[in-house]
Amino acid sequence: MNAPDISRLTKIDTPWPDENTAPVHFILYAEENFEFDLLERWIETSRPEASAAAISRMRVKSDAEDTATLTPIDKFIEAPRDHLIVPLGIVWTTKDGEDGATLKFRDFLFSDKLAPTKRRNKERVLASDPARCVLIAGEAATKQSLVERFEQKFVSDRNDNAFVEFVARQAVLTVEREQRRVPGAGAKLPRFVVPAIMARRDFQSQLQELATQTGKSLEEVERHARSCLNEIAPTPTRFYVTLMAKIMRGLCGFGYENKIVTDEARLNEVRDMVRNNPTALMFTHKSHVDGAALIAQTSQSNFPLVHMIGGINMAFAGMGTIGKKSGAIFIRRSFQNDPIYKACLRQYLSYLLEKRFPVGWALEGTRSRIGKLMPPRYGILKYVTEAAEKNGIDNLHLVPVSIYYDLIPDIGSYKDEQRGATKRKESLAWFIGYIAGMRKPLGRIFMAFGKPVIAQLPPANDQSDDTAEDAATIRLQKLAFEAAVNSNEVTPLSSSGVLALTMISAAPQALTEEEIIQDLEGLRDWGRKRNIPMTDDFDDTGTHKLRDVARAMIKVGVLERHETGLEPLFGIARDQQFTVSYYRNTVVHHFVTAAIAELALAKAAEATPGHVANHFWDEALGLRDLFKFEFFYAPTEQFRDEISAELAHHDANWEAQLNGGGTNAEKLLETISPLFAHGALKPYIEGYSVMAEALMRLRPGDDSDEKTLVAACLKLGKAAVLRRQITGEEAIAKQIFSHAYLLAEHRGLVGEDARDMTGRRVAFAREMNELQRRLRLIEAINARCRAIGGLGVQGVVEEDGSVQVLGRG
Repeated sequence: MNAPDISRLTKIDTPWPDENTAPVHFILYAEENFEFDLLERWIETSRPEASAAAISRMRVKSDAEDTATLTPIDKFIEAPRDHLIVPLGIVWTTKDGEDGATLKFRDFLFSDKLAPTKRRNKERVLASDPARCVLIAGEAATKQSLVERFEQKFVSDRNDNAFVEFVARQAVLTVEREQRRVPGAGAKLPRFVVPAIMARRDFQSQLQELATQTGKSLEEVERHARSCLNEIAPTPTRFYVTLMAKIMRGLCGFGYENKIVTDEARLNEVRDMVRNNPTALMFTHKSHVDGAALIAQTSQSNFPLVHMIGGINMAFAGMGTIGKKSGAIFIRRSFQNDPIYKACLRQYLSYLLEKRFPVGWALEGTRSRIGKLMPPRYGILKYVTEAAEKNGIDNLHLVPVSIYYDLIPDIGSYKDEQRGATKRKESLAWFIGYIAGMRKPLGRIFMAFGKPVIAQLPPANDQSDDTAEDAATIRLQKLAFEAAVNSNEVTPLSSSGVLALTMISAAPQALTEEEIIQDLEGLRDWGRKRNIPMTDDFDDTGTHKLRDVARAMIKVGVLERHETGLEPLFGIARDQQFTVSYYRNTVVHHFVTAAIAELALAKAAEATPGHVANHFWDEALGLRDLFKFEFFYAPTEQFRDEISAELAHHDANWEAQLNGGGTNAEKLLETISPLFAHGALKPYIEGYSVMAEALMRLRPGDDSDEKTLVAACLKLGKAAVLRRQITGEEAIAKQIFSHAYLLAEHRGLVGEDARDMTGRRVAFAREMNELQRRLRLIEAINARCRAIGGLGVQGVVEEDGSVQVLGRG
């Protein structure tokens, strides 16, 4: 090709350092021979006239295995330590500086809008639009400073070329850091990860220890470690990072509106936080769309590349390859018996954190099949925090990310799985079917970033190994718990969630449109008084957005419209109670405190005068403990304050009133509207009552493991619905029964000697029966309030059953 006019190319700075007296060694980083020629011409044409500095040129290339090679080596080895090293490179930009978000899929194959990667494409762009070829000069450094940096972290006693390889990598990284200043050049990508980690002094020490422990030679351990690192570490390229972001945005747009709803100011705060701190983004997991939404949002908002961590089961045909080339980390499901893999994973994660690449994973470890936030899984969190601790990385920022939806496409499979069906294995065919299932109106995707949890390095101590391990476990649990609480705090009341609460609280009764709107307005007023965040459609003073969500739920078959009466009625569609319950559960955490207060008041109403308040608090704290496997609470004293604040909305002197006798507790309960216990806690109480029956049926010698009892509960639950012992199918869910089993285990209701447990099992069954009775009482009060004007109306039930209206609460 003809040599282009060098003046038409874009240049960042000059290749020559300000002080030109010392000899200069230029390290040229490029891929094609004509690119090296361009850089050499740049050196010659820009040389200061007065400069007498001697120069030499070396070339560095990176290969398919992401290693860097410097040639010729002898020039660099022989150079004195006071000589200057200046890295130079080339970056090719997208057309007009486009960031990829505006590109069409056809642009990835048939246009010159992308930054060219192939020689023929580069030559075409160079001829037609040479300004897109940018010459870069990296920061100069003396050879002495590079020696000091190398000796601080890396070992070279077994490899004379290790320092030269280090310099080659540093030259590339320095050039690429400057490249990111160029519009359209793309985000920072990790480079030379495996060779950099393998050369680290601390990692070499770990490998030597593992060789001693396993009885293998150091060469065998190093070979296995290199293989593990190549398996773990993705090798992202700009093309595939851009392509994956485009695919994820396209996936989100199949059934949802194009723009993800988020607080832009908060998004910018988090982006700055991620750029300046080691960070992990822990997102709530409602749907397979979650990861796609986070990738789409962070890439569009110019975050550093988020390395998503997932199970190797998601690396199925096609997506696994693209995922590895766009930054996804696929880890083995089990590696407890491979200490070398474990050490490699920790070292790799610490490398990402140190280089300010955020990692991301699902806080709960698996999708929530019933809608609410599930207990966190500690596996990945443990490895990330351990990686930070073992490598001295302080102030690790754990940022909870709440992702929620108007509607989700996964709900059908959730329902089947919770009824006992086997989860379908992920595959390309499964993925295509999943996308096809999104071809319906699903509303909007919402994303909220919670307050970060800062993981500080633990203090040095002289504890025994067992004591230190216990302390680390407690610290891990606290981090996860705080992240879960912070996530719940920023998850708002959404139209679909609150509409689902309204419909399931009224079920099996159908409601008129006016009744639904009255209920929703009452719930909106309730939320505003408590400063609970709300989505814009629910917080809107108008009702047209609420009606849009209701129409969408009717269109996808969750709700149905009946035209048989004088006016249209709306109710839960046939066999859709689980679905409505799911959407209710996405916001249920906002109502749990009020629901517990209501049940405690119903209990206190039966206490003798003078002891009512004590009975109330005993019951409130007992219910907190009963549902500890379902919900996240504030510490005990703060929880008591939250209960007090909730009841103070209805009567500022409520606690003093209670001591006047149980009648006062009953009157206070009857002034509260809306009431939430039956709408928020019924499926858990009914599910636990099914477990209580399963426990009562156990005979000496029967299996009482979790799998056996959950399977029994699935059958007993269906029978309980038919016999009207429980009111709805929403309680028949494997996750609820699994948590009920955890409670039974915690209370000592399962084990080998069933005879010693009979009394405790009977007491548990009575406790559940009593809670169901109180739920029916609260449900009856709520129905009477609706009959006189909708939820949010305060009233007192008189002795004759009539209701005296007091106003709105």
